Amino acid sequence: MELLEVEKKLDFVLMRKRLTLQEAMKRPFKVKRKLRVMLSSTFKPGLAAGAVGPDGQRLPGDTAPGWELKVEGQLLDKFFFPDPS
Repeated sequence: MELLEVEKKLDFVLMRKRLTLQEAMKRPFKVKRKLRVMLSSTFKPGLAAGAVGPDGQRLPGDTAPGWELKVEGQLLDKFFFPDPS
């Protein structure tokens, strides 16, 4: 009789652990890390029709001005920032 009770308790514990693991696998583990963000912008002025380049040759006319914004990110490793506590 005692063996049956121990078996029931063991089954209960195993089932609870299995459910806990299944729940943990559904939700991703959250890890806080530092993200370094680098921004750069570039402007290229447009050229008027018949403009002359630095080498004296005519450039194709009516090029539109351009603007570019570059956003880059990098995850930093944990050892760069020791835990303050």
